[in-house]
Amino acid sequence: MKKFTRTKIILGIAALAFNINAAQADSINAEPKKGILPDNFKSMMLFMANGSIPLSEAGPEPEEVAWDFQYNIMHRTDAEVEEVRQKALAFFKEQFGIDAENDPGIWFHPYRVERASHYRAYVISGEKIPSSGWEVRDGGWEARVIDPNGKVLGGHLAGHFVPPGTFFVDGNYNILTDQCEKNHGKHCEKKREITMSYRSKEPMIPAGPNIPGIITFPIMCELGSETFGIGVSGGFSQPTLTDEGQTLQYNVRNVLTFSDKNGN
Repeated sequence: MKKFTRTKIILGIAALAFNINAAQADSINAEPKKGILPDNFKSMMLFMANGSIPLSEAGPEPEEVAWDFQYNIMHRTDAEVEEVRQKALAFFKEQFGIDAENDPGIWFHPYRVERASHYRAYVISGEKIPSSGWEVRDGGWEARVIDPNGKVLGGHLAGHFVPPGTFFVDGNYNILTDQCEKNHGKHCEKKREITMSYRSKEPMIPAGPNIPGIITFPIMCELGSETFGIGVSGGFSQPTLTDEGQTLQYNVRNVLTFSDKNGN
């Protein structure tokens, strides 16, 4: 009797293990599900970054990478690049009272978010995205306060003081999907891209640990999409150090929403 009971237990454990492994395999091989669309919204998206890199290699992308984003990721001509550059300057002036191109206390430059950050879209309403996500290419124009005394803003935030290191952005997200947009025979010549614009709603004031070349900051931006209209994004970038300070771990969470109420 004891032998029979023990055998049943062993068989039961084996069956349970098989079912767990089968479930895990099904989860890995499962067809991606469409991202949900919350009530009263046109679209909802979730971007995250969790890449890591040796601290000795960390830092902003070289400026030529930022220019490459404008020309080869956003597919712009010289005239179009200059047009978006001028729009960024006008926005910084109107919203924050910053003469980004002429004020010696402001550093105005193009940028691209570090590729090592592994910035990816994991949820987009109505899209079937694999668990590995889709790459988010992120770049644009930044105005950063380098005046050691900080700045008193003008524009729509007249009288508001910001410390040195505060920055403002005007840029684009370009999401590279795994879906083919243009075929050349059996070869995919061009994958479908999802693009949208963003710009700072508020000053982005760094906080958190002092990691050379890397900062912690809140994400508060207004979005623009030809498909969904105006939206908002909110989140944070909060990198950490691991491996006794030898490795930089990126840590970004960004939620984007579009609705008839400008994303709210």
